[in-house]
Amino acid sequence: MKLFLNLANLFKAINLIVFMQELKLLNNKDVKHIKKRIKDIWDSDIETDYGYLLSEKDKLFIVNKEVAKIEWKNLRLSSIGISIGTYEDKGFRLNVEGSQLIGKHAKKNILGLDDDQIKRWLLGNDLDIEDDLREQIDKKIKDDKLDVKEFLLIENNGDFYGTGRIKDDKILSFLSKSRKLVDVI
Repeated sequence: MKLFLNLANLFKAINLIVFMQELKLLNNKDVKHIKKRIKDIWDSDIETDYGYLLSEKDKLFIVNKEVAKIEWKNLRLSSIGISIGTYEDKGFRLNVEGSQLIGKHAKKNILGLDDDQIKRWLLGNDLDIEDDLREQIDKKIKDDKLDVKEFLLIENNGDFYGTGRIKDDKILSFLSKSRKLVDVI
């Protein structure tokens, strides 16, 4: 066992152990499956110029293809590239970056929120489905542009803010704590 000369070296070693995770470079078959899933849910094509990595916690990362070619199995990495979403029991949930990447080409499962609703959403609150939102949801379901069993892209004025899910007449917010706005007034 290596002798730690000072406390700083000990904390660096603990950091590497705690934050190290196994990242698996996905093969072409896995990438095709991801792209098909994205196409099925949001009718969006994702750019193919990326390498795709999956963490032990089922987080999906994208990296430049040149980075993906590096032999990094012996490197201790906590993350690499940009996280775009997570596989869950209930489906594939995009984070903010993933929603921005996919959303600009998406044609379905998009829920547009007004300025007041997006503010409440960004504060981390679940939204009650009220009259105007109910009308939008019902119309999109009728037009086959919305599937309430899938994660929905949350949009306001052309910007995408992550994904939500409809449950019990609410739109559930999945924003991480670090992304939530703080209401100071």
